Amino acid sequence: MIRRVPQIAVTPGLAILFWLIAALVFMQYVRVANQERQLYGVVKNAPGRQVIIATFYGVMGGVFASWLLTFIGISLSHSGIIYLLPLAFLLYAINPRFMCFSYAGGLVSLSHLVFGWPDVSVAAIMALVAILHITESILIYLSGASCVTPLMIRNTHHQVVGGYSMQRFWPVPLVVLMVAFVPNLAEVGSAVAMPDWWPLIASLPEQVPDHYTSVYTLGPVMAVLGYSDLAVGSSPRAKSRLTASYLALYSVALLFLSVLSAQVPIYVWGAVLFGPLGHELVIHLSNHKELSTPYQPSQGVRVLDVLPRFPAHAAGLRLGDEIRAVDGIPVHTRSELYGTLAEMPAPWRLEVVRQQERRTIVLQYERGRSGLILAPEPGDRPNVDVRRSSRLMAWLKQWMRP
Repeated sequence: MIRRVPQIAVTPGLAILFWLIAALVFMQYVRVANQERQLYGVVKNAPGRQVIIATFYGVMGGVFASWLLTFIGISLSHSGIIYLLPLAFLLYAINPRFMCFSYAGGLVSLSHLVFGWPDVSVAAIMALVAILHITESILIYLSGASCVTPLMIRNTHHQVVGGYSMQRFWPVPLVVLMVAFVPNLAEVGSAVAMPDWWPLIASLPEQVPDHYTSVYTLGPVMAVLGYSDLAVGSSPRAKSRLTASYLALYSVALLFLSVLSAQVPIYVWGAVLFGPLGHELVIHLSNHKELSTPYQPSQGVRVLDVLPRFPAHAAGLRLGDEIRAVDGIPVHTRSELYGTLAEMPAPWRLEVVRQQERRTIVLQYERGRSGLILAPEPGDRPNVDVRRSSRLMAWLKQWMRP
């Protein structure tokens, strides 16, 4: 797995798909950069750097997911996953957060159980959903807070508060099991006898051509994992790790139900229903307090974020810092801070509180921008609307108006 997964990026034919997916991921980071440029006039998260980081983590995630898929014994040849991607895109048109295989997999599997169509392996589909989410939880934990955009949003109390949009996209190359038919098993030189308990989820075809034997082989596929989150009442790192923990618990439970359903068919209903409903629970537990977090006044001026390659970042100011004084003069508002900086010559000694620790930071710049993005204060206006619906739903609402 360690050898074959990275080879997908350089293998003729397969490399085209890998770099096409990487280009699509790059375009998502370009969209993030364009939003930052529109809000603040500069790009905080450079797309090139972000796609390099995402590709590195995506390949590592692909190695782990490939190993777990093979250990469980999930074959994609006869699982019916071909239905998932089109349905996921359709759900995306309804609401972007529904572009997740937990919803598409749950709907396809439920249709199979109720109507008998399409012909899919429910246990294999739900196990695939679980393994992809386990991989996603690890990637979120490791790098979910490495692409953060500061925002000023309106909460449910109609107050403007500072928050952070976290968006991550990973190209994930996978090596997965596929079924092949061979006329003579002895001619397969690299065949390996597997233990009797394997596979945990069998999805071999019911009929095998005469004089042929079905065997498992490894084949490459590409996947894309994405993460979008909002942090208001906590730091981006704390929020991403909390989300990763909830997602990991959900994924392990779904994988257990999927493997159990392959052995005891009655449990297939538990896996199918827990897939989308459990994912909704993860979203609720992760986000139920974010937009309801009230405005929190501070004793000083809170730093919402700091733009890289600007004087404030070079001086050592960071996201979440609270500036209490400038050269010994207390500051409580944004106007007091800027007024004091304008009245006194550089460099300035800023008294800063970071995670309940006091420290002194020396800030100096002659002209232009400092790179500070300060938290909103009463009377400020939001710069984004995070509760905006999808284009399809907005069009339907407009069309149905009398």
